[in-house]
Amino acid sequence: MAAETKQIFDQLTQQTVTFQVIHPVETVNVLGETLTAPHEYWVPQGQAVTDEAAWLEPKDDVDRNLQADYALFRRTFHFLTPAEIKANRLALHLTLRETAAALGMSFSTLSDIENGRLLQSMDQEVKLRYLAERPAFGHFVAQHATIIGNRLTRQGVNAPRFFEKLAAHV
Repeated sequence: MAAETKQIFDQLTQQTVTFQVIHPVETVNVLGETLTAPHEYWVPQGQAVTDEAAWLEPKDDVDRNLQADYALFRRTFHFLTPAEIKANRLALHLTLRETAAALGMSFSTLSDIENGRLLQSMDQEVKLRYLAERPAFGHFVAQHATIIGNRLTRQGVNAPRFFEKLAAHV
């Protein structure tokens, strides 16, 4: 069987570059936990595949290995996936800004988690699980209505509208 190869057009040199694709299994550390994960690297033609210094992240998706590590971590430790988090938020009819303020995290952090660019910490995971438990989330928001309302207002979000939407969907 022939080795897998990929070709890309290098805009800088105006030439097509060929790479050999390798799939080593590596030990990685994700949020302090050790995992064994299959990765993909591209090795420029003419370089030894045994020379780790020549291993390049996939040119068509430089985050592929990182995303695979995040996905493995989520499966192994039963963390919510970005799709589950987004679905839970949308089921409550809440915006990213509303949800982030209610959970005490920044809009950009929640956006990065929902888009798979960031793996949530254990503390964030606990908060994000509230979204799936509508009565518990409603109770949490009711207990902390003043501070959540203040956060929403500081962020330019209509706090009364947030509480109305939440009451209709928990």
